[in-house]
Amino acid sequence: MKKENIVLKKTDWNSQEDNTSLYSMMNTEEGIREIFGGRNDRLMTAKNSWLIKANDNNIGFINLVTEKANYNFLFLDMGIIKAYRGKGYGKKFLEEVQEIVEREEDSPYVLMETRCNNDSANGISKGVGCYLTTFGDRNVYLLQKSRLQEFIDTNQMEELAKHYEMENSKKAIVKQYL
Repeated sequence: MKKENIVLKKTDWNSQEDNTSLYSMMNTEEGIREIFGGRNDRLMTAKNSWLIKANDNNIGFINLVTEKANYNFLFLDMGIIKAYRGKGYGKKFLEEVQEIVEREEDSPYVLMETRCNNDSANGISKGVGCYLTTFGDRNVYLLQKSRLQEFIDTNQMEELAKHYEMENSKKAIVKQYL
């Protein structure tokens, strides 16, 4: 049996193939479309994006996305197709992205959100990053462990709370008119 070559490939935004692959995984793959389906804004506001490839087949993605007007934060989106979950690829590539962002000077804080009931994602996120807090049904982690004290010292928790307050206010307004 041939060993699979699993790699992280930086997305080429000028490549129609890469864009189509990302869009397709986000909108059609079970367990991914429920979170990212129809969220094309996630691609339009991505600062960086990578495809996770197994023998040249796309099996997942990682996007670092700017949300709202707070450019201190990037939110990490990740999806791995069902057949490749539970094999350690999520942890492996989170660690690889962690190394990339830790080397960047003046990089924004990279935050990961997981649903509170997603034990697998919470376990990986806690192992790779630092748990910060829970907002509603989501746990929030900081990917850059080395910047935790800086995050706390510069009052980023307050900024994070404002981010979720704005998000919840918008949801309440939308719900009122539906």
